[in-house]
Amino acid sequence: MELCKDDNEQLMTQYEREKHLRKSAEQVLSTACLQLFCLVVRTINHGVRLQLYGSTGRPVRPQRQFSALHRVPVDFLSLAGSH
Repeated sequence: MELCKDDNEQLMTQYEREKHLRKSAEQVLSTACLQLFCLVVRTINHGVRLQLYGSTGRPVRPQRQFSALHRVPVDFLSLAGSH
């Protein structure tokens, strides 16, 4: 009976220790996620500022830029209509 009591106490101690470690790990992970989120937001904001104002700090006029990727659906539709 005494052995069972000792085993039970050891298991409870181990459980409490692991519970504390899990909570601590969750807090660290939560903090890291929040920091990463803030870094992403700052990076996006910086990119938007560069697009709007350029490196000079003055507003930049939007430029029309079309890549081949944007033309693919149009080309595909023109090919599909010719058959």
